Amino acid sequence: MKWSTWNKVALSGIAAAAMSVVAFNVLLDPWSSLKTAEWMRQGYNLNERFRKVEYLRNNIGKFDSFILGSSTMGLWPIDPAEHVRPEGRWYNLAFLAGTPPDALRALKYLHSQGQPIKEVVYGIDIFAFRKAERSREMWKRDHPLVAETGWWDWYRSHLFASSFLFGLDRVAHELRPEPRMFFDVDGTGRYFLLDWDRQIAEDEPAFIKKQIYAPLEKRGELQSNTLVLIHERFDELAELKRWLDEHGVVSHFFINPMHWATIASIQPASLQEFRSKVRDAVGEIPDYSLREDFIKDDRKFYEVKHYRPSTAALMAAEILGTGEAAQHGRLARATQGEAPNTK
Repeated sequence: MKWSTWNKVALSGIAAAAMSVVAFNVLLDPWSSLKTAEWMRQGYNLNERFRKVEYLRNNIGKFDSFILGSSTMGLWPIDPAEHVRPEGRWYNLAFLAGTPPDALRALKYLHSQGQPIKEVVYGIDIFAFRKAERSREMWKRDHPLVAETGWWDWYRSHLFASSFLFGLDRVAHELRPEPRMFFDVDGTGRYFLLDWDRQIAEDEPAFIKKQIYAPLEKRGELQSNTLVLIHERFDELAELKRWLDEHGVVSHFFINPMHWATIASIQPASLQEFRSKVRDAVGEIPDYSLREDFIKDDRKFYEVKHYRPSTAALMAAEILGTGEAAQHGRLARATQGEAPNTK
């Protein structure tokens, strides 16, 4: 074979491979970022940072109050907040693995587009403040208008991304008899752990044993570990608080409840340092990691890192100011809701 012929064959092969990657990503849209596969059930890796901002920027003024934070806050239903603050129009703007700068970047962009921001609730998790490797995963990428990288870079990176396993995950979810989870990004903003909710409804004690105690038994005796905290992250938390104050936004910060097993796995000195630095950043705030009525009640948690929406309802009543224990039962019942369009 002549060298020129070989070059043509090689280039044709490379082009065909590149086009197959593009076709795969367009057909399956593994991160639900291109909106080219909305006919499929969502996968497990939907990019909330993109989809939520994209929805809000196309619905400026529909909401004026926001729930912020990481995956624990992403489970917060908006019904309890609306019950306590009926004058507010609430949307869950929390992100999986979300951090204070993630929230601030999104709020700054939306504010620049004319989005009213009157009130926010931010639940603080210790794990968002620990030392960890910087992630470049596609499901964590900011909206291109938030990151100011432009649409060309956004589409190029998604069309040619290495996404085979993520695509297979979405196909596997599509083939399940019932969906395991659902991201209501075009509605309330929250996500639903549908499979776990079904298991709780069927047999709550069995669910608790499976999700909490079986893993603990497998781990053996709990060892308390020192967490290396990111000091800059507390500065970023303080920056978020300052921005909210400067723009007249009513803010409610608090430390999220942690399951007793999670607390036992962290050195007391690390917990003390975390709490102290949070107070330095945002002042004196409610600390649900000290509340035994929360941390020692297995029924308030899905597993040792995420508490349930019914727990969030109890917190909403306290944090947003009702202080009426009589309302807790009604609020707790108004938490799960139905996830629309879950197929």
